[in-house]
Amino acid sequence: ASVDAGENAAWVTPDQLAINAHLENLFGTPAVGNRITATQKVSVGEFQLSKWKEFNFFNPTIYPDKHPNYDEEEALEDQNADARGNAIVKADLSKYANGCYRVNFDVEGFESDGGRSVHKSVQTIVADRDYVLGYRTAAQLDFLPYNQPAAIELVAVNKAQAPVGLTNCRFHLIELVNEPVLTKQDNGTFKYETVSQEKTVQDQAFALENKATSFSVPTNEAGKFRWDIVDQNGTLIFSLEYTVVGANQRLSALGEKTDLNLKLSKKTVAPGDNLEVSLQAPYDGYGLIAVERDKTYAWKWFRASRGMSVQEIQIPANFSGYAYINVSFVRGINSPEVYASPLSFAAAPFKCVPPQREIKLSLDAPKRSKPGDKLPIKVRADRNCKVVVFAVDTGILQVSDYETPDPLAWQFRKRQLEVQTYDIVESLLPEYSKLKQTAASGGGDEHVEKNLNPFSRVAEKPVVFWSGVISAGPQPVDVNYVVPEFFDGSVRIMAVAESADGEGSAQCESAIHGPIIITPQAPLFSAPGDQFLTSATLTNATESDLSTNVHIECEGGVTAVGQQQQTISLHPGASQTLRWQIKTTDTLGNAVIRFVATAPTELVHRQRTLSVRPAAPFLTLVESGKLAGGGKEVPLTQEFYPQFESRTVIGSTSPVLFVNGLHQFLETYPYDCSEQLTSKELANLALISVPGSGLTKAQLTARLQVYFKLIRDRQASSGAIGYWTADDAKELDPISVYVLEFITDAKLAGIAVPSDIDKAGVNYLKKVASATPSDLDEAEVVAKAIYLLSRREQVMT
Repeated sequence: ASVDAGENAAWVTPDQLAINAHLENLFGTPAVGNRITATQKVSVGEFQLSKWKEFNFFNPTIYPDKHPNYDEEEALEDQNADARGNAIVKADLSKYANGCYRVNFDVEGFESDGGRSVHKSVQTIVADRDYVLGYRTAAQLDFLPYNQPAAIELVAVNKAQAPVGLTNCRFHLIELVNEPVLTKQDNGTFKYETVSQEKTVQDQAFALENKATSFSVPTNEAGKFRWDIVDQNGTLIFSLEYTVVGANQRLSALGEKTDLNLKLSKKTVAPGDNLEVSLQAPYDGYGLIAVERDKTYAWKWFRASRGMSVQEIQIPANFSGYAYINVSFVRGINSPEVYASPLSFAAAPFKCVPPQREIKLSLDAPKRSKPGDKLPIKVRADRNCKVVVFAVDTGILQVSDYETPDPLAWQFRKRQLEVQTYDIVESLLPEYSKLKQTAASGGGDEHVEKNLNPFSRVAEKPVVFWSGVISAGPQPVDVNYVVPEFFDGSVRIMAVAESADGEGSAQCESAIHGPIIITPQAPLFSAPGDQFLTSATLTNATESDLSTNVHIECEGGVTAVGQQQQTISLHPGASQTLRWQIKTTDTLGNAVIRFVATAPTELVHRQRTLSVRPAAPFLTLVESGKLAGGGKEVPLTQEFYPQFESRTVIGSTSPVLFVNGLHQFLETYPYDCSEQLTSKELANLALISVPGSGLTKAQLTARLQVYFKLIRDRQASSGAIGYWTADDAKELDPISVYVLEFITDAKLAGIAVPSDIDKAGVNYLKKVASATPSDLDEAEVVAKAIYLLSRREQVMT
């Protein structure tokens, strides 16, 4: 998808805005007739001109904070792809004010006769401006050395990205000053507060030729400055800030947010480099500058006067990665700024990357391949290293927004500053502690498997490949991957390399499809007796007309109704959707619908599986009664599927059979949160003390140990029990005392209760028993806890 703004156009006007969408199947042919949707989101953006990539352009439009519909997503009218897979989606910007803003479009193309889709994000700049003004410079504008030459190039560009000249403009050079003001606080103490001011240094006429023109940047005064250029109407068309660093006692002492301002000469350095640090100190004093991350790697003491100064520190030769420059600065004893905080500090991050760290890795694979064929992959690196090659279906990667790993970026990712700084300022300056005293104060897998669908379908395995760790170097290494026969689509092939002195990664893609692409659609499950339509979209991926016979084959609990074979003719790249009527039989479990097409030299087949399962849930019926000197006939009128069917009759001269029947009912109970799981185990606990149950105490004890394992996973550190996980556990919760009551009964019955569960449970009961309830429900929980502790012979008075 893209936005056509015209040849070389850098932005579009609101009335010209439209999305040109092109949709293809994963195998590269036009998706004819497929539905395309789009949503738009409007926000403030920046100009980006392809012909002037080195220039940064000023956006003069300033949106108010509460702009109407700011960042609100709005759905656009749906469209269908034409014979070439193209569609035009019109954007609606009628309710937005004229100006300059960024419009982000999320375009979604759907599969024919299905709900699966692919996404594409498109963004563009919309403006009613005639031209924009931009700059280019090799200087680091936030760190210009004092009295050193610096220059920037300015250019004005129209919508067609052609340079234009400007006349009748005004240039303003403004100095940004932060003045410290001594202010009396509410508690009677004095404190410096910062007030920002702007001082106009120059105001003169300005003109610009219709080409990039260089201008010198004045650096004879240290401080923070801004260039402003306005047109003949007084409208701001350009603004740029820069900072000149160096010794300058005329500058204000205090910074904008902290007492000490810090700037680095560069954000990325090499091991052994000297890093310049610009400091704006609030007073005369002494400081410590350090390179820190998980520890202190280098440090340097320095002395600085009030105002700006530039310090240097050498990065250790054996250091690499992300780190921080941390500066602590203490006011000198003779400094007159007694009302300023005697300790100031600042920190700034930087990255140290050794040269030649990146491994140059390359992958070479065919652009196209066929299902079932061997896909050869060649791997090459600029040095000996270990490599892992893996390939994944691009459809899977789109769902998860997976990006190819970048091990070099990961190695030099941002790290936390873990060094703690301690000071003895109060010992050095005893009056500081007195000022502080007067300052105002501030504000188990077993239960999971049992709940799985017993009639699940057999799905096709994801298309993924993993080479394992292999050795690579300057000579190419061959890796072969056999593509599954059922796959039509695209795979992304990725490689990650590692050695003792570097890291690297690479990627490429390969399209996989045969002469005919079959995209089937079928429901994921069905019940016996259901009828439904299944479809398959066939696409001609050859360069000539194609006539083919297509038929379906059914296995398992499905059968075709009516004609099973159809004949179609397709032009190159054309698609057509065929449909069949399917009926579900009484055979439960996995069912297969196979679509077979005849290609000129081969048979192409694809399949879809579905689960045939009953419309009713699993059911357990229990009926009980007694025989008084005769017989009893119980009619079995219920109809059950043979899968998982069980009919049991138990007779006994003891009422124990009722417990046994309840036990069998609970064994098949499908829900097992902590409350219901405990209720199920009550039957096991009851059967232990009842003779004639048919189960030995060892068997029943073993089953209870499975229960204890699940409860251990759901018990929090406080001893409370959660419904499903330990994170669900709450204080004064009835479920916890209910479970602990069962555990108490089990322990008194002679069952070996795990000591960790029992000890944590007793501690929880003691805490609950001493709690103050806020309502009757909580009072019941507290009373139950006291009762259980009393049964455990705990003195509760």
